Amino acid sequence: MTDHPRIPLAGVIGSPIAHSKSPLLHGHWLKTYGIAGYYIPMDVAQADLKEVLHALP
Repeated sequence: MTDHPRIPLAGVIGSPIAHSKSPLLHGHWLKTYGIAGYYIPMDVAQADLKEVLHALP
């Protein structure tokens, strides 16, 4: 069995979310400082929020 490193994942949740600059800004600083990780937008409707939060690691 191969041991795979865990890469941090963070993001902003909302709906609508396309206008958010957070992924661009955080992605820039992760890259600039050589930090392994991802910051992603998650377009989640209010009705689906509970299910999505439970599914996150």
